[in-house]
Amino acid sequence: MLLQRSRDKLEAEINHFYVIEQDGRILGSAALYPLDDQCAELAALTADQASSEHNIGTKLLRHIEERARAKSLQTLFVLTTQASDWFKERGFVMSSIKELPENRQALYNLQRNSLILKKEL
Repeated sequence: MLLQRSRDKLEAEINHFYVIEQDGRILGSAALYPLDDQCAELAALTADQASSEHNIGTKLLRHIEERARAKSLQTLFVLTTQASDWFKERGFVMSSIKELPENRQALYNLQRNSLILKKEL
């Protein structure tokens, strides 16, 4: 389940988001948040289930990975409550809160009980 984000928050963070659209319809989106000079978090990855044959989620993930590499980032983290298997199939491995940068550890929501995965780029 994705975190709720207010319109104001989305507008303030819009430069972190990437979108795939077709004929004016958004098919998927994802965000890349640098955490420090070595790693980033992939967040808010979502894809229209009706467009699953187009592999929108995988295309977005590849784009995020390319953008992270272009920024010379070495590690990509993702926090998920439902899609850990999907990420593992794409090269992510289980991680822990201790491996996150301190600034991200401070924001970790224990109530969501998200799994933390990482991928070396």
